[in-house]
Amino acid sequence: MDEQKLQNIRSRADAKLRWAKAHYDEMIAAGNGGSDFERSHLESSLFHLIGARDAFLAELVEYYSLEELGGDLSVGRVRNALKEQNKSTNEIAELYLLEQNATSWFYQAKLWRDHTTHKAGLQHHFSSYIGSGGATPGPVRLRTQPDPNDEIDLGPILQNKREELTRNERDRIEGWIGEMATLLERLRETALTTSGIKGD
Repeated sequence: MDEQKLQNIRSRADAKLRWAKAHYDEMIAAGNGGSDFERSHLESSLFHLIGARDAFLAELVEYYSLEELGGDLSVGRVRNALKEQNKSTNEIAELYLLEQNATSWFYQAKLWRDHTTHKAGLQHHFSSYIGSGGATPGPVRLRTQPDPNDEIDLGPILQNKREELTRNERDRIEGWIGEMATLLERLRETALTTSGIKGD
């Protein structure tokens, strides 16, 4: 495969990753006041971040000659197509594990993306206190992984009173962008070697 074709195949995932970072950087530069600008850039950054993985699946389809899959790609569909050819790849195995492991950075980022794009809801944890006079609702919290200590107070967000993302939330998103860049670069190298493209 010539270098120009390789660049064309990679260009979509690279663009999605750049856009995730650009929207994150714009959000940070604009300040942190809970505005529509901030929220829209947060959602867009997460959308493009997970979109980079989706675009990478299209790369794998090219590398492993699975064009019959068409455009509706998922890790499961690519894995099944490889199984039908009695093949497996470390790239798909790793992506599958990241999707299934509730403590992985990818699982958490995808939960946030799915919630902000209305693909799925995040697990909410409601606590209440019982005392004289009946139950008093406690804070609404968002649990992004099974650890009960890793929760985000959702009450102000649901009531549109949240003024800003916490530093921890911002650091997570920035970290996820870095994790995705590292993951794609590493998995690209193994895919090119495994598929026999590298060195052609």
